[in-house]
Amino acid sequence: MSERLKRKDIKHDKFVDEMGTVYSSIRTNWFKLLGVAIGLVVLLGAIMAVFAYRNRQEVSAQDKLAAAIETVEKRIGDPAAPAAVPVPFKTEAEKNAKAEQQFKEIVDEFEGSDAADIAGIYLARLEAARGDVTSATGRLREFLAEHPEHLLAGGVKMSLYEMDLASGDAKKVIGEMEKELSSANAAVPIESLLSLLARAYEITGDQAKAKDMYRRITTEFPDSPYALDAQRKVAI
Repeated sequence: MSERLKRKDIKHDKFVDEMGTVYSSIRTNWFKLLGVAIGLVVLLGAIMAVFAYRNRQEVSAQDKLAAAIETVEKRIGDPAAPAAVPVPFKTEAEKNAKAEQQFKEIVDEFEGSDAADIAGIYLARLEAARGDVTSATGRLREFLAEHPEHLLAGGVKMSLYEMDLASGDAKKVIGEMEKELSSANAAVPIESLLSLLARAYEITGDQAKAKDMYRRITTEFPDSPYALDAQRKVAI
């Protein structure tokens, strides 16, 4: 009986010693644990602050983007209108210059935001309109490199093909568009691509290939906006 009690006392003493060691360890590391906990709270607060700041920035950027787009869409005043009637812009060039300034401010101030990305596309359009195709294509290619899966990627590619065609580089564009056409995940709508390819082949003098593209439009996309023109081209 005494042996059993003795063994029980030994187990009890061992348990007490182990608990004492754990408690001592907790006390020793308490300030470290407290420091980690405080650090995590501070980190979480910092992350939330960053998100809140970015949200405010994005809202501000979107407001400025809306104002810039409104400038682009304003109608030009009638030069013959009475002087008492206020007109926002007297010429297209004046209006575009103002809009370009607004878009540049968005790109510079809100770099990396969705608003800045869209402002960059508008800037490219304005640059191309005043003949600065080099800046426009460079800006659009940069957008595609950074956002290959963006919702606007297809439209941007289409604009690049159009500008390359206008620059007289039809053969290069044909190669790029043929590759896009054979892609399983083409970003550009197929009917748009076929129409542009047909025009490119016409520019190079390959009428047979051009008609092939137009025939595909009439058979595969009879309800598309390109179908009527394609029918006329096939009949020629």
